[in-house]
Amino acid sequence: MKISFIGLGVMGFNMAGHLANAGLDMIAYNRTNSKALEWENAFNKKSTSSLKEAITATTDIAILCVSKDEDVRSIVNEIYPTMKKGSAIIDHSTISHTCAIEMSELCAKHNIQFIDAPISGGEEGAKKGILTVMAGCNEEALEKINPILSNYAKSITAMGKAGDGQLTKMVNQILICGTLQGLSEGLSFAKKHNLNKDKIAPTLSGGAAGSWQLQNRATTMLQDKFDFGFAIDLMIKDLTYSMNESKSSGLNLPILEKTLNQYKKLSSNGYGKLDTSALIKDMDS
Repeated sequence: MKISFIGLGVMGFNMAGHLANAGLDMIAYNRTNSKALEWENAFNKKSTSSLKEAITATTDIAILCVSKDEDVRSIVNEIYPTMKKGSAIIDHSTISHTCAIEMSELCAKHNIQFIDAPISGGEEGAKKGILTVMAGCNEEALEKINPILSNYAKSITAMGKAGDGQLTKMVNQILICGTLQGLSEGLSFAKKHNLNKDKIAPTLSGGAAGSWQLQNRATTMLQDKFDFGFAIDLMIKDLTYSMNESKSSGLNLPILEKTLNQYKKLSSNGYGKLDTSALIKDMDS
């Protein structure tokens, strides 16, 4: 089986690395040649900055890990004419539900399967190979690709039909922004009352308020450190997809809307590259 991995960013670099370490027949692509060469040197597998070289008539599976709708549309439209019938495209990007459906329908016309399979777990999860994958496909389709995904994911779930993976990722991002909203307010309260910064997280993590964000980000938030993982600008992109989908569904999600606006404000003030836990900075302003 020949695999092409497209996108060697924060997540894709290590995900593709796990495939390389597993000894699979693969090639990695990144549009920036320096990044492609860095990956090649790190994992001793062939890389390229040419999409035409990465995708050929012998490619069985193309794995995408890029950023937004525009990137996915551009890549899929360029590669599907080259790919053979019966091949598959697995898209780990976080994109809109509309785009996922559009790409699935386009590929189906050419007997290529497109599976929206967004991921969660951050850079650390990608490095350790313990990501969560929520796939817009049925169990039968998942069974075919599971041996590949299991190289970098510990939880892989078939969510049903095309687009359901992206909808599930939207739920994930809505939950995260709500958790960070509560955490930011709680920690701002703790700072106001001069509570011991080093004891907040250990004291509360084991109780009903416990969460991954509390355990892993509370102390650094109180220390004004925000150089971890997922950037605000990327979260704005994800939450915008979630907001658009909620509005089209007739839902009013005030926490989502509030948090998105706060992140936009932080980004406009030059904080767009900071980790999403920097939401607390808006409480301090």
